[in-house]
Amino acid sequence: MIYFLNELIKDFNIRYSDGFILRIHHDNTINATDVICPYECKHPNVDFCNMMHKLYIPPKVWRFVPAGHPLVDIIMSRDLDSVLTARERVAVDDYAVAHDTFLCKRDFGHISRPFPTQRPSAYETNCVVGCSRPCCGHGILSFEQCPIECRPKDHPEWLYC
Repeated sequence: MIYFLNELIKDFNIRYSDGFILRIHHDNTINATDVICPYECKHPNVDFCNMMHKLYIPPKVWRFVPAGHPLVDIIMSRDLDSVLTARERVAVDDYAVAHDTFLCKRDFGHISRPFPTQRPSAYETNCVVGCSRPCCGHGILSFEQCPIECRPKDHPEWLYC
C-alpha cells in the first residue's frame, strides 16, 4: 500500500499541484502515527479521512463522499494504484472550462465526448486513464481506431482518440 501511496502522491504533485487536495479515505488499519502524520506533515495537499465513524457507508462508496461537500468543486475518484496522467489532467481542465455538472471519463470506447488530447498509438504505450500500476510504459493495448464521428470536430485526422 505504501508503494502505491507514494506513487499517487508523486503523480498528484506533478499533475495537480495547483490548489487540488488529495483526500485518502481509510479505515483503522492505517496507523496515524506511522503513516498519516508523516504524510500530512510532508504534503500539505494530502488529507487522510478516517471513515470508521461512517460505518453505514460501504468502503467502495467512500470515494464519493466529497461530492456532497459544499467546499468541493471537483472530485476525481480512483483506486490507490491508478496512475494520474497528463491526458486525464487536460480532460479535467477541459471539463472545468465547459462547466459541465457531471463528467464520467473512460479512456476506452463508448464515450460521449472526445478527450481533448490525442491518444498515443496502441503500439506506443499501454497507458489509459485509470490503469493500475504498473502501466504507462511501453506496451501494446488493443485500441481500435476512433470512428470519425467520435473524433474531436477540430481533429478529424486523429486515428486514436
